Amino acid sequence: MEADPDLNLVVQQSGPRTLPALFHGSNATRPTRSEGLVILDEPTPKLIEVLTLAFRLEPHNDWLFRDDGQKDPAFARYLNIYLSEIARRGATFIMSTEMDAAAIVGSSVEADHYLSIRALIRIIPAVIHACTPWRLHRMIAMEYALSRAHPGLKHLPHLVFMGGIEPRSQSTRRIGRYLKERHSLLAAETADPRVAALACRRGAIETGRARPLFGGPEMIFLLYRSRLRHQADVSTGHAFERPA
Repeated sequence: MEADPDLNLVVQQSGPRTLPALFHGSNATRPTRSEGLVILDEPTPKLIEVLTLAFRLEPHNDWLFRDDGQKDPAFARYLNIYLSEIARRGATFIMSTEMDAAAIVGSSVEADHYLSIRALIRIIPAVIHACTPWRLHRMIAMEYALSRAHPGLKHLPHLVFMGGIEPRSQSTRRIGRYLKERHSLLAAETADPRVAALACRRGAIETGRARPLFGGPEMIFLLYRSRLRHQADVSTGHAFERPA
């Protein structure tokens, strides 16, 4: 895949020490309820329920997790522990007032993917239960693939999840607009080629791909951008533009 020139420029300009504060989720303006969204500092049972339903058949989750009647409660338990951990690291939880769509933005890719020993001790039993021992090797393979994601961009805010009970709902679009208004750059990944294609048509950059061992779905890494059409180079005073 040919490297996008904008991506090279972003990597050069947005190092952890020079990234403008407006890129970080902790500086995002919280909306009012009139905007149809609720911003939370930690996951709630309803948010976890929405994500469990929204991602039940997502290729990544469908390959990783158990496929029996315990799949939903096991996945929900895993989500509760994982999301509670990244909440302590500064993640933001966004939910529609209709409680039918949600998104999570982590403080950085690195914070979301590299957990502490204490967190791993809490999460490993839930992972084994959610995957079953017979699929645990798949989780290890997927984690290794994800470790290769977003080279040079691991300090960026990370779109961990975004989805709704009903695909392409107004609530999901409302959350998408909120994220676009408040984050110039967001790193994300998906195993759904349709999601990646739609994101790229709307201006995202594909930053790489990785296929885990044992036949897992190919992960597509994305950089969502909202204000890259005219971004000044703070170090040189130059600017670049993309045609509309």
